[in-house]
Amino acid sequence: MKKYEYKTVNLFLTPMDSEVSQFEIDKKCNEMGQAGWELVRFEIYNEMHIMLIFLMKNLNYFYFYQQLFFLL
Repeated sequence: MKKYEYKTVNLFLTPMDSEVSQFEIDKKCNEMGQAGWELVRFEIYNEMHIMLIFLMKNLNYFYFYQQLFFLL
């Protein structure tokens, strides 16, 4: 049986065209990717608010809890 887990991350940034904002988005995506999460969607609400939606497939609950404590 396949298990899936979704996680949303809201980022409140300086204006989107700034290099600092792009760096923060890259940093969060790379951080989540290293923890086993895959970016599946993003929403831009305005130039300072973006929501990233991540998916973890074939979830192993032991692995999940281990990663959860890593992200906290």
